[in-house]
Amino acid sequence: MLLKQSILDRLYNFLYDTPNMTTLGVSQVRQNLPKLIDEVDARFERLFITKGGKAKAVIISADEFESWVETLASYEDPETMKVIREVKNMSLAEIRKSKKFIALEELKKRLKIKE
Repeated sequence: MLLKQSILDRLYNFLYDTPNMTTLGVSQVRQNLPKLIDEVDARFERLFITKGGKAKAVIISADEFESWVETLASYEDPETMKVIREVKNMSLAEIRKSKKFIALEELKKRLKIKE
């Protein structure tokens, strides 16, 4: 449970301690919703919606939401957690030597991905 708490702490910090965050009242959001959705999507921003001066909801891009869902799901996967625990205290050099992981550039090469 300690690990899940740290994930929640990181998620909280990501949500609230970020420069790309906007706060608007519900009436402002109602008047400008299509434009605000485009801005959230284009700029990867978070839009906090307040009602009565208190944050009540957040609008995030669909891509960001999917990323969070995937991240949280990976922490529930025992095999993923085993790997995370295994590499947690390893240096980058040790990780590279272990041959269990490959660099992003190597992965792109293997998958024939061109930028």
